[in-house]
Amino acid sequence: MTLEERFLRSTPTLPAIPAGLRTVPAFPPVAARLLTVFSSPNISVRQVADLIASDPVFSARILQCANSAEFARLAEVSDVRQALMLLGLERVRRVTVSLAAATFVRGAGAPEEMRQCWRHTVACGILADAITAACGLFVEFGYTAGLLHDIGRLGLLAAYPKEYGALIRTVAQDGGSLQEAEYRHFGMDHASAGKFLSRRWALPAVFESVAAGHHRAPEGKSLDLLTIVHCACGAADALGFHVVPPQAPPDLELVLSPLPPAAARRLTANPADLRARIESQLSLYEGGREGVAAAMLDPDGEPDDESDPGLLPLDLSLPEPAPRSWWRRLFRR
Repeated sequence: MTLEERFLRSTPTLPAIPAGLRTVPAFPPVAARLLTVFSSPNISVRQVADLIASDPVFSARILQCANSAEFARLAEVSDVRQALMLLGLERVRRVTVSLAAATFVRGAGAPEEMRQCWRHTVACGILADAITAACGLFVEFGYTAGLLHDIGRLGLLAAYPKEYGALIRTVAQDGGSLQEAEYRHFGMDHASAGKFLSRRWALPAVFESVAAGHHRAPEGKSLDLLTIVHCACGAADALGFHVVPPQAPPDLELVLSPLPPAAARRLTANPADLRARIESQLSLYEGGREGVAAAMLDPDGEPDDESDPGLLPLDLSLPEPAPRSWWRRLFRR
């Protein structure tokens, strides 16, 4: 059974959509189009460059990265196509999805709960990337799928910051299922919210499937992207990057058991080291003048004050892709 068939069979209809969810800021159109282009087996560098150049915010971020100290050059990079050639498609892919996802935590009125959700989201992206690298499958989709898996949760948090923050605190204190609490309070859980938002923004079907189905247990023995993200989500909880502290922390080996044995062994060989390396990657989002709150991207690029050019600190808006050698060094430990 294909990923799309599993998705359609288990989620045939959507419940009534909460009014607030319809007011969530629109997914940047250029980001949706870029995700479609990146999902194509034949990526056109010119098409990517033209799409980025059509949006001032994305253009600014790409040029900001290309002119950073890491890519120090004698002459300033002022052309998007030149910046794209310098950075490479993989980094640009990550910039696209990171900026788009950050939109939905902007302005949230529950900063600690927002931080918990954002850390879980980013950890899942990092872990999904690690799993795809270990398995040698879907390597071009892992980070993006992991980062987009909880767009429904981020959407609910953006639409109902106080209510969703209180819901997290109540479940953390009293126990129970956050998904069930979401249903009781909003009439839908964050997976259904993710499905709605994915359809509303016309995201590629593979990401809609992941947003809607990442909590469902894997079916059969075939390894697909939904199974990988399901494992990454559970692994994030097992390593302490959870939204609500579990009563009993998940067992990392059990969470990753649907993966090929060799890949699972690599990822579970040293959990403390894996956790530390994820924290190191997360610090790229949480540094800077305002900490994690700085990840609340202003989609219009409006500066907060005269000294702020409207760009996020570089370490927040342009996370460093984890190189394949990074995971290979980890696996050799």
